[in-house]
Amino acid sequence: DQAISPIDCFADVHQNLLSFRKDERFKKCTYSVGQVNAGTAKNIIPETLSFAGTMRTFDMENVGEIFFKEFINMLENTTKALRNEVPLFF
Repeated sequence: DQAISPIDCFADVHQNLLSFRKDERFKKCTYSVGQVNAGTAKNIIPETLSFAGTMRTFDMENVGEIFFKEFINMLENTTKALRNEVPLFF
């Protein structure tokens, strides 16, 4: 398959993010993706996809910062493996 789809890439990113729930380090935080935007037609692979979400914890130093670093690492590795690019905006 020669298509480079940001939707397929996001599906993997989201699946990897869900796997964080099994990580004991992140038991004291909650996170969710609340918004995903891509494409304008059902038969065209979109050029871009954006998503947004939140992560909350009472322990930003020990949990939040580790979560953030792991999330960025996972995001960069997943998008690179699927030949996508990821500009980050916070």
